[in-house]
Amino acid sequence: SAAGAKLRSLSVQSQGDTGYWVLAPRAGSVVQLDAVAGKQVGPDREHPVATIADLDEVLVVADLPQKDAAVLDPGGGVVVRLPGSQVEVAGTIDVISDVLDADRQTVPVRVRVANEVHKLRPHSYVEATFSSLPDERVVQVPSEAVVSDGSTSVVFVETEPGVLRRRPVQLGRQSAERAEVMSGLNAGERVVVRGALLLLNALDVKG
Repeated sequence: SAAGAKLRSLSVQSQGDTGYWVLAPRAGSVVQLDAVAGKQVGPDREHPVATIADLDEVLVVADLPQKDAAVLDPGGGVVVRLPGSQVEVAGTIDVISDVLDADRQTVPVRVRVANEVHKLRPHSYVEATFSSLPDERVVQVPSEAVVSDGSTSVVFVETEPGVLRRRPVQLGRQSAERAEVMSGLNAGERVVVRGALLLLNALDVKG
């Protein structure tokens, strides 16, 4: 029938009187599903029923200071790590942006990473080490340690027992749990994590 031919052209297979299988046009993983049993779908939907992505290769975007991005070249080696795990995979620099992020003053660098075992998931927060850069550890702090003082990000550093100082910092990548500090804080310095926001207007904090 014409209806059956139309269904076959859309890669839809019927199962009984009310069941249908929608066949994916390509192999991959379902990364978004906007359908539940009994929900009506049609060609006028604003969003697709399902989104499929090939996760055998993923893209990682790293935000680097200008001085570091200036010495990188496409094709350079990168090691990508998943924080808190033993996952470590190799990648290569794909694109170095010509545009500077105005807020962070960093340069987005896109990295292609082989991901055959699907250890890296979309929207994951990862660490990237570039082979052509000095092996420097990135300073990280809990996100709640960073507070906004107008247009400036600050942390409160314990410079001596009982003495706290407001310290402006420049941030890199951020997640709900961690924030990279690109400048303004040294590794090993103690910062206030809980209650940092309350300290902004505290009179006993030395600025």
